[in-house]
Amino acid sequence: MRGYFARDGNTHDAPDTLSAMKISGRSSNLPPRILSARAIVRMFHRFEGAVRNSDLSFAQYRILGFLQNGPRRAGELALASAVKKPTVSTVLNGLRRRGWISDLTDSADGRVVTVVLTASGRKRLREFDNQLAQTLESYISGADLPRISAALVRLYASLNESTQRMSLRKLGS
Repeated sequence: MRGYFARDGNTHDAPDTLSAMKISGRSSNLPPRILSARAIVRMFHRFEGAVRNSDLSFAQYRILGFLQNGPRRAGELALASAVKKPTVSTVLNGLRRRGWISDLTDSADGRVVTVVLTASGRKRLREFDNQLAQTLESYISGADLPRISAALVRLYASLNESTQRMSLRKLGS
């Protein structure tokens, strides 16, 4: 068994199946954490190929995803997307043209405008989600799908938790 570092900073033993993993017909000497990161990057490449001719970019998809939880100001969307305000403005303009988002002016302060997901935007988000899920499922064997899906759901929850912690730290700064 090989040791690897987990997120908690401790060294753990990797299961024998990971240390003896065959990749492209060769044994890999890479630690499971590196193989995990490479798998995510490789899957993202597959997603890019699957949606190459789509009417929705990944930048737009991220914005629609942020908006599914409720209205946000453009500055909040820029921060959440890790892009500058001019970039998010361009993305938002494309979404507005397609009717996937609309603007709401705050009744108490007319200077405050929030962006909201429209019904057609929510529908397009679901369609794109399903397209990505089908792409993912096409690369995973049926026997492995429940286990890998469960691990990815845990990863999604962990990413959400770490994003919330970072947001709270930024607010406290």
